[in-house]
Amino acid sequence: MKRLRESPDRSMPGSVTDPANGDGRSEYPPSVADPPAGPPPTGARQRWLPVAVLVIALLALLLAGIVPRLKEQAALKAEANAVKTSLPKVPVVPVRRAPEVTNLVLPGTTRGYQETALYPRTNGYVKRYLVEIGQPVKAGQLLAEIETPDVDKQEGQAVGTLSQSQANLGQARANLELARVSTERWQKLLKRNAVSKQEADTYRLQFEARQADVVAAEATIKANYENVRRLKYLQSFQKITAPFDGIVTARNVDVGALVTDGTGADSQGTVFSSRELFRVAQTDIIRIYANVPQTYVASIQVGHRAEVIVRDLPQHTFLGKVVRTAGAVDPASRTLLTEVDVANPDNVLLPGMYVEVKFDMVRATPPFLIPTSALIVRADAQYVAVVDKGSIIRFQKVGLGRDYGREIEIVAGLEGNETIVSNPTDDVREGAKIEPIFPKPPAGTPPTQQPDSTKPGEPKKGAV
Repeated sequence: MKRLRESPDRSMPGSVTDPANGDGRSEYPPSVADPPAGPPPTGARQRWLPVAVLVIALLALLLAGIVPRLKEQAALKAEANAVKTSLPKVPVVPVRRAPEVTNLVLPGTTRGYQETALYPRTNGYVKRYLVEIGQPVKAGQLLAEIETPDVDKQEGQAVGTLSQSQANLGQARANLELARVSTERWQKLLKRNAVSKQEADTYRLQFEARQADVVAAEATIKANYENVRRLKYLQSFQKITAPFDGIVTARNVDVGALVTDGTGADSQGTVFSSRELFRVAQTDIIRIYANVPQTYVASIQVGHRAEVIVRDLPQHTFLGKVVRTAGAVDPASRTLLTEVDVANPDNVLLPGMYVEVKFDMVRATPPFLIPTSALIVRADAQYVAVVDKGSIIRFQKVGLGRDYGREIEIVAGLEGNETIVSNPTDDVREGAKIEPIFPKPPAGTPPTQQPDSTKPGEPKKGAV
C-alpha cells in the first residue's frame, strides 16, 4: 500500500492488464483500502428528499392561491369593460287601457232615516225618565216628565189676571150703559133749549170714552187669555214624547236635573242653555252619504244601484240605490254629496257606522292605466318616460285620473300604444338610449312562439 501511494501514476489494480499475462489478471493483489465501485450511498438521498417535497408543496399552494385571483381580476375587468360599452338595462311596461266597467268604491257614513234631538221647551226639574238607550219607542210614547213649579205659579197668576180683566170689562160695560142713558137725556133737553150745548157735549164725549173703555177691557181680556194659553202650553211640555217610531240612541238626563228652555242668564250673569235630553233615530231605513269625485258625477244618477260593504259584517250583503244628490259640486273638495238609502228591517246597520259604497261605473272611453311608480312628478306637471321604437327616452306630459294605489289612471297625454319606463331613475334622461327589459309573464302563462332564426334553404332546428 505504501508503494501505491508513492506512485499515483500507476494504474489502478484491475483497470489495466499486465502485458506479461495475457489473461488480463493483475500481478498485484487488490488492496483492502480501495473503495468499491457503484451508486452513491443512500443516506444523502434521504436527506434531500423532504426538502424537495416541501418545495413542491409550497409551489402548489402558491399556484392554487394566485391562479383564481388572476381569473377573478380578469373577469371583473371584462365585466367593467362590458358595462362601459353596453346600454343601460331599464325595466319597461306597456300602457294598457282600463276596463269599460269599473267599480267606484267610496267611503260613507250611515245615518238614521230620521234623527232628532229632544230638548226641553220649559223650565223645571226632571221628575222621571221612562226609557234607556237602545230601547225601541213608538211615536207619542212618553219618555220623561218635567216638574215646572215656576210655570205652574205663573199659570195660576195668569188665570187670576184674566178673571180680573173680565170683571173690569163688566164694569166698563156698565159705565158705558150709564153714559149712553145720560147722553140721550141731555140731547132731549138740548132740543128743548133746557140745557146748554156745552153740557150736552160733555155727556156725549163721556159716552164715547166709556165705549173706548169697553174696547180696552175686551183687549185686556184677550191678552190675558192668550197668556193663560201660553202657560198651559208650556205646562204641556212637562211630558217629553217620541216624535216617531225608532230607537233611543242617547239619554243625557237624570232625575232631579235642572232643565231650561233656550238660552238665558241667571241673576249673576252666568249664561246657560238648554241641553239635549234624548236622541231618537229611525233605523228601519238607513241613509248613507258619500262624496263622489267630480270625474264620476255624470255617471251618478238618481236610481243608480249601489252595494254597501261593511268590513265587520262580511256575511251580510246590503243593496241600496241613489235617492238624491246635492245637485252642486263642493268647490273645496270637488265632490258631489250623494245619498244612498238601504232597507234595514233587522237593524243590522247602525247609525254612525263606517261603510264603503260600491258603484258599477260604465265608461264609454276608459282611461289608460300605468304603474304609479312610472309617474314623474315635477313642479309644473306630471310626466312619464316613453320609450320609442329606437329605444330612445322621451318625457311625455300626462293628465291624471283616479289613483288606485299601485296603478293610476291617465286621462290625457297617451294614445295607448306606448311603452314606458316602469320605475324611472336618475339614469333615465331625455334622449338617452336604453336596452328595454320587459316584465316576465306570470306563472302559468303559455310561452309565446319564438321567431324562426334559420336561414332560407336550411332545415329547421329539430327536423329530421
